Amino acid sequence: MPQPIRLAMLASVAIAGALLTSPAHAVLFDLAANWSTVDNGTNGNPWTYRGATSALPAQSDLTIMSFPFTQPGWAPSNSPGSFLPLWFKAVGNPGLGGIDIVTGDIVTHSWDGPNGGSSGQSNILFTAPISGTATISGSAFNSRDLNRAERWDVYVNNVQQAGDTLPGDGSDNRASADTFNLANIVLDAGDTVELRITTLGSAGDFVTVGMSIDLTPAPEPTSLALLASGLAAVALRRRSRRR
Repeated sequence: MPQPIRLAMLASVAIAGALLTSPAHAVLFDLAANWSTVDNGTNGNPWTYRGATSALPAQSDLTIMSFPFTQPGWAPSNSPGSFLPLWFKAVGNPGLGGIDIVTGDIVTHSWDGPNGGSSGQSNILFTAPISGTATISGSAFNSRDLNRAERWDVYVNNVQQAGDTLPGDGSDNRASADTFNLANIVLDAGDTVELRITTLGSAGDFVTVGMSIDLTPAPEPTSLALLASGLAAVALRRRSRRR
């Protein structure tokens, strides 16, 4: 076999081996860090803020109870009777007794009958933009104590992976939030991870949540192709020697 061809084959094997053995760099998708007031599962935002299965429309000036400020968020409307469920990233601390919400918190107010019952339960949907192996972690707690029980659940491709009840009686709070950590979850591009907040009684309430997805990409197909071509070349070379 000519020397240039032999060297090219050996180089292809070496390059493919280096690509496959080099550590893949994990990509962190964080609900709070990636929060958008403009894109709801669109224009590269992998997070969709939803009621039931529908993306909620943007609201630029949500009026929330007696908060001393309005703020952007996602909700069916900003009108009494149809403003739930809502999602927002707190732009300030409302400073109201009995409400534990601080600047930067991701908060939902889940469904209740008189205020948006037709819009469905609160949920956040993450759609994987790449394939890889993920660690899914996060937390949830009631933002005030009105004995309005709620439930949080994490689903991967609509299969439940974790969940628990938030009693809303003060036993779940910022200092003792429910947490979850799911390791070695294999995701293909387009797979979904969903955090659902479900009202268990007749009225929902504020729930503060967090979720991050640390996704290590799968090997590039080109790397696998290089390795395969290199191994095939070596095999052909060995066969030619035996003749």
